[in-house]
Parts: sequence; structure tokens; C-alpha cells
Amino acid sequence: MTAPTSGGCATEVLPRDLLARLLGELRRGGAEYADAFVEERDSRSAASGDGGVGDVSSGWQCGAGFRAVRSGRSAFCSTEDLSPEGLRAAASAALRGLGAGAETVDHTPATPALGAAVHRARPCSVAWAPRLDLMRMAETAAREADPRIASVRTTWFESLHRIQICTSEGVGRSERRERTRLHVRVGARDGRGRTAVGTRAPGVGGGFARFLAEAGAAAAADRAARQAVRLLDAREGPAGDLPVVMQGGAAGAFVHEACGHLLEAAVSPAEQSPLARGLGRTVAPPAVTVVDDHTLPGAWATALFDDEGADAARTVLVDQGRLVSLLYDRAAALRAGVAGTGNGRRPGFRRPPATRMTNLLLAPGTDDPGDIVAQTGEGVLAREFGRGLADPVTGTVEFGVTEGYRIRRGRVCEPLRQVTVSGRAPELLSSVDRVGPDLTVTPLVCTKDGQKAMVSAGAPTIRVPAAAVGGR
Repeated sequence: MTAPTSGGCATEVLPRDLLARLLGELRRGGAEYADAFVEERDSRSAASGDGGVGDVSSGWQCGAGFRAVRSGRSAFCSTEDLSPEGLRAAASAALRGLGAGAETVDHTPATPALGAAVHRARPCSVAWAPRLDLMRMAETAAREADPRIASVRTTWFESLHRIQICTSEGVGRSERRERTRLHVRVGARDGRGRTAVGTRAPGVGGGFARFLAEAGAAAAADRAARQAVRLLDAREGPAGDLPVVMQGGAAGAFVHEACGHLLEAAVSPAEQSPLARGLGRTVAPPAVTVVDDHTLPGAWATALFDDEGADAARTVLVDQGRLVSLLYDRAAALRAGVAGTGNGRRPGFRRPPATRMTNLLLAPGTDDPGDIVAQTGEGVLAREFGRGLADPVTGTVEFGVTEGYRIRRGRVCEPLRQVTVSGRAPELLSSVDRVGPDLTVTPLVCTKDGQKAMVSAGAPTIRVPAAAVGGR
């Protein structure tokens, strides 16, 4: 990543002095605060399956969003017209929306007019050959894992964002943000006609070279294939209140939904989740520490600063069981009268910022994962959750288990199908009684209120002694 500088730099999309002049006009027009968010996004994807490669595509977008704030209310507009006239029209629309009392105004010309003197040329296309070779290697690794592999589909995705932020308070920052991911979906079929699916999706906060060095595409494909084969023997799951041991992606998803979303501060205190009310109180056992680390090297959501220009930070949310902070964007922090945490994030230049987590981690503990299972007796082991839902009003969470196993007499036994795990997040979090040392960090694409965010979810093996398990 390119370090922030006080002057112009190669990552800037638009002249900083032009944006500063427009923000000054917003202040003179009555805004107490204003900012500009500029984004140039170059993305590439490809899909392959059963020996063939298709659906190779690339996309490019560039635009700017202006926000004006007065008396705790804000108005926002976006545009793809990056000429000085187009930018001024968008900034003026934000100011008019603020005067009219509108929360959000969208100003997007039907035919963007990109000023040649202002806008940089689109980056050159990447070399597809090594990326396609990687996808074919992953498919080969999956098929060689077991003769029962019937189908393999791989999807490659990478994006390069050039982000620029200017504010009326004099902040001016820019950086490159790269993300790369390979999704492998493997189907297995046995002689009795039973089918099952296994998936893996390694990703890194970086480009193709970093993915090659760190992600292990062939190993991920092999694990997806072996997961599919194991699940061929899946049986109907149990139902009732049972101990649940969570590992890998399932443990990370649990922390993401049961803790992360419920600690994203709302602008209105009345909208805060049950878990977020009452800083300083005990919400979990001493073995539980949860942090949101925007600075985690190489992670999916890592950046130098958030989408409002605040420094990326490591924020401790739960410290040895005690709730010590929420996550805040600028608006929520001002409303609460506290310092922000650098968690203002945008899905792109067309939307204003909102409070979102980044790389959320439950810190490793000391309990041996084998002992955790052995001492569980009867219960369920969840290794992967396919979907998760969190209701911030009631605190209820629910997960669909895509890879789970029955625990009988302290041993991992038959795989399960069509199992769900649910409960109220405050009770589940407060009941966590075992925490292992084996931290696993998983990249996710999280959707909240219709807006997507790249996040990471990390946790070691954990156990809740009783959760509502549903089976068929």
C-alpha cells in the first residue's frame, strides 16, 4: 500500500485543490462539515468448470460522492461526471438537499462526461494466462483428491481500488486497495446416487503475487473436495438445546454475527442492539476478548484509513469479557459524544458511509481443541456456516450449518445435513466456556441494509454449552 502524504501522490484520482475548493463552497453555503469520496475501481473475474474456462470479464467504474452536514443531519449525492462542472453540480445538489431536509440526494448524470484533463486513463489489462493456470491447477487438485468428485467450478475475482478522500477539515488522503480471491465449489457423487458439495474461498488483501505466496489454491481445492466426499454420508441432524463446538469458518461467522453486527453503533441510541447497551458491563467470560483490527497485515479489509479519512485502528470491543467499546463512524461518534474508531465504510462512491466492522477477531485462548470436543459428550461440531442472520433489535442470531458433525461420547462422528444453530446473541456470547488457540481468519462479503462490505471474521475453536439446534 502507498503511504498517505500531505501533497499530491500517484494514488490520487482528482486534483486535491479542486476538491478543496468545492468543499470550501459547501462550507460557505452553510454546511458545518463536508467531505468528498472519490473512487476508481478496476475489477476482473473469470469462471471455469469441468475443464473449460469461460465468463472472463472486467469492469471499471469511477466517480465521486459529496456529503454535507449541518445540525446533525446530512445530505449526499454522487456523480460519474468528473469534470469541474460536473463535480460542482454534484456538490451543489448535496447542499440543496441539506437545505430541503433530505437525508440522501442522488445526482448521477445519465451520460457521464469525464474531463480528459482531470481523469486518468483506465489501467492496462492484466495478463490472464497465469490466473487461468491457477484455476486449472485448483481444478486438477480437486479431481485428484477422490474418484467420487463429479464436478468442479472455480471463480477468480480481483479488484483494484484507488481511493481518495478530502474533507472540509483539511484531511486529504489516498491509497491503493487490492483484494484477490479464488472460490472453489466441488460436487461429489457416489455409487448410490448421493450428492454433496464442498467449498473453499481463500482470499488476501493484496494482488495476484500475494495470493500466490499466501493463499494455497491447490490445498484449498483439495480441502473442498474432501469436504464434499465426507458429506456424502451426511445424516439428518438432532434437534433441541445442545452443546455446540465451532471451528474455523463457523467460529468466525458466529463472532461476526453474534458480536460484530450487534456492536456496530447506530446513529440513534434507540436503535442500539441489546448487546451494545451498557459499556463497562460483563458480556462474556474472561476468556473472551474481541477486537476489530483494521490494520491486520494482508487481511481482506485492511487499509490505511477508513472511508471517512480516519486512521485505521485496532479497537478492543470486549476485553476479557467486559464490553469496553462499540464501533463508530463519524456521525455515530458525534451523536454519542465519543471519539470515533475509524469504522466509517462505504460500498462505493454512490453511497454515504455507515458504521461497519473490518477484520473482527476473537482472540486465541488456551484450551486444547481436542479436549474441547472430548469433554463435550453429546453435541454438534460446526466447521462451516453457509449463512448467518443477526437481528440487531432482538439480538437473535441464526446460522445454517454447511459442514457439521455429531459429537457422541466426546468423539466426532457422522456428518450432518440441514442443521441450524440459533439463539440470542447476548446469551450465547456470555455462555462461551472454552476458547482454543487455533485462530482461523476467513474473508467474507457482508451485506447489511443492502450495502456490501469486504470483511474478515476470525476465531479459534470455541464452545457454547447450549444453543438451539434444529434438524429434520
